[in-house]
Amino acid sequence: MSRELPSHAHVVVIGAGVAGCSVAYHLTKMGWYDVVLLERQTLASGTSGFAAGLVTQLRASRALTEISRYAVQLYAEMEKGPGQKPGFKQTGNVSVARVPDRMAVYRRIVSLGHAFGVELQEVSPAEIGEDVASPAHRRS
Repeated sequence: MSRELPSHAHVVVIGAGVAGCSVAYHLTKMGWYDVVLLERQTLASGTSGFAAGLVTQLRASRALTEISRYAVQLYAEMEKGPGQKPGFKQTGNVSVARVPDRMAVYRRIVSLGHAFGVELQEVSPAEIGEDVASPAHRRS
């Protein structure tokens, strides 16, 4: 990584957060070679560095959900290919409801996820001790 700025560039991206890095990455992937990415300190020194590893796919709108799904696919591709590896490991998460009202909220989230094409499943208390990631427990 060079600390000297070039005398000229076709594109200068200011801010090396998630959006800035994504813009620079996609421009270079399309063949642009004179892209400069500027950050006031080091990459991920701002708020982007605090969210490392937390890439959830379900968002409040279909458009944001599609962006998140694309990011998951992109990070998985980058991990398999040559070059810079982001260290991405895809996992899932579990949310627990202890009261009926919270369970109703989670059921609405599951419905929204299904509408947006995100794989979500409700797990009963009896299934908690079992391997819920196995194909036998996946519901369509």
